[in-house]
Amino acid sequence: DVTCYNNGKEGRFDIEMKRPMPPGLQAFTVTATPPDAVDDPGGNIFKILIYTKEGKVVDAAMSVLGNRIQHGITVSALPLIWSASDPGRQTSISVGFELLADMPEKDPPIMSEIVVTVPVTFEQVVTRASHIEMLGDPLPLRTGMWLAVKDPRRLKILLDERATRTLPMGRYRFSFPAIVPTKMPKYNVFQVTICGPNPPGKNDTCTGDPQDPRALTTFPLAGFALGESNPVANQYMAAASPGRRRTAPAGSWLPALSGLLLAVFSRALWP
Repeated sequence: DVTCYNNGKEGRFDIEMKRPMPPGLQAFTVTATPPDAVDDPGGNIFKILIYTKEGKVVDAAMSVLGNRIQHGITVSALPLIWSASDPGRQTSISVGFELLADMPEKDPPIMSEIVVTVPVTFEQVVTRASHIEMLGDPLPLRTGMWLAVKDPRRLKILLDERATRTLPMGRYRFSFPAIVPTKMPKYNVFQVTICGPNPPGKNDTCTGDPQDPRALTTFPLAGFALGESNPVANQYMAAASPGRRRTAPAGSWLPALSGLLLAVFSRALWP
């Protein structure tokens, strides 16, 4: 069992567990309201301390760099949806986001790529454009080559940068096929990263890492357990029925994705 105590006035929160954390990677996510700006460079640094039940510090991460404050896009993540969770079998993974406000007319943020990173031991198995299904408002895809799937852990969708300047409010969701592992990883989190354009003279793709210089924002989505059913899977499948399902066209409209997200990782050491 885990208990969380929020101390908002002090700018911290405490997580208490009845049992010590096992060795290995530990992760958690926090929902927070970012400030309009961070003038002090030291004000965007997060600290994590791990205590024994006697109050002794056994490990700490004192310089976790926070993401940049982004302006001009107001979005929220849509829930992760999966069609099946049988080990070693194929499933359909659906991710998305909702644009909550129109893009600003002056100097709107430019979105160039969407990078979906699946957890370790998962594998995306997209081999052609028709494997990407648009389940909400369609994305404005780049003319020509708009899909990169060489990395089995990453799916990259390249966007029409000009079209993303004038995106309307809406809900945007797409799905892709993946293989469920026979054993779930400890860090079972999907990540959706929206990346800005390349600097002049460069033609690199975005890594999808939250600290990538091109990353505008990253949404972490908690994964699922083997054999776990999705509470809205039936509704999802109905929305993806032939009457409404659309595969990604060569060019269309894409949503905007942004906001502040912080995923914090820490290594636990216990005697």
